[in-house]
Amino acid sequence: MVNLRVVGWLGLVSALSLDASAAQPAQLPTPAEAAVAAIGSAAEPCAALAGVARSQGIPLDGVDQSSAGVVVNPGDSVTALVTLVEKSHRTEWLLYVNADGQGPSATNKPSKMVMHSTTGRKFEFESTRVPVSVRTLGPYDASNQKRKLKAADKTARVSLQQGYLALGLDNAAKAAMRLRESNTKGGLAYGPRPFGEKALARGRELTNIIHLTVEEERALGGAGPALESYFTIVQQTEGLSDILFKLIDLPSMWSIARNKGVTANFQFGHKKIRERQVEAGSPAVYEIPLALELNGQDALHITLVATRPQPPLLACAGIMGLVATRPGAKDTWLAVQLLSAKRSPVATNTVANTSNK
Repeated sequence: MVNLRVVGWLGLVSALSLDASAAQPAQLPTPAEAAVAAIGSAAEPCAALAGVARSQGIPLDGVDQSSAGVVVNPGDSVTALVTLVEKSHRTEWLLYVNADGQGPSATNKPSKMVMHSTTGRKFEFESTRVPVSVRTLGPYDASNQKRKLKAADKTARVSLQQGYLALGLDNAAKAAMRLRESNTKGGLAYGPRPFGEKALARGRELTNIIHLTVEEERALGGAGPALESYFTIVQQTEGLSDILFKLIDLPSMWSIARNKGVTANFQFGHKKIRERQVEAGSPAVYEIPLALELNGQDALHITLVATRPQPPLLACAGIMGLVATRPGAKDTWLAVQLLSAKRSPVATNTVANTSNK
């Protein structure tokens, strides 16, 4: 399990820790779990939403073959279907992320994020920003209940941290699975500052047993910047963050007063990470569970489906979709499913993040 402590909602990642947990017995899939399984399959928005999208020239199907580039190029685009299920109500939005080439160029001063490991290693990750437009259509009633919803068409300008998105989650998932299979106790942690000798001794003892490579350690450390950059799209898009916050079980006023605010903590892989079966020669696909805690209280469960973060999927860190549920609320959940990913006709191979010190 990997813990991502953050300051506020999706703020600066300050620590990651990883350790094994017991396997859960097999159960019949819930509707939310079925939605996770559907990610990667063909999907279609409700008729009204699909009609509006097509009239605006927004692609609704087809994922272009990935390229070896590590930057988001003008012309790259991603379309995703956002579905909120609340008992018998099913509401849909369409999210269209397009690198339209407008706004400032990506040749700005690189930002840097430093992560220290409890093995004593230091990892540096660099990134440049690339401007994109995020267009949101909705809400639309997809439950045939003839609800009167006021659909809107909104566009926001967002800067993506393409270097951090290029880190992806696939290699981190692979390393986390190997750690879990080792059945070792203890944890491997990451943070922005060096750890004390006690933590370093525990980390070195763990790696002496498992023999983590430098590349595996870096992949685990890079999961934090990748996740933070991915969820920045949600944070900066008008209306989209409100949809997700409808699911979060917020802490009580007493908890907020006692903790002098809200402390958020992400757990990476609080349940078993699963590698999907794919066609021979295709990039690996992983189902990665996350859990959000607010002031130590279980607030939100998220399952991400992720693959290699190459264009055109670099703009979403290789994340093909997610399903978010409020703990204990089986009839309320949110799904984000990739419908289309288009690659620019002109692709470059400029390195977006090169530092690994």
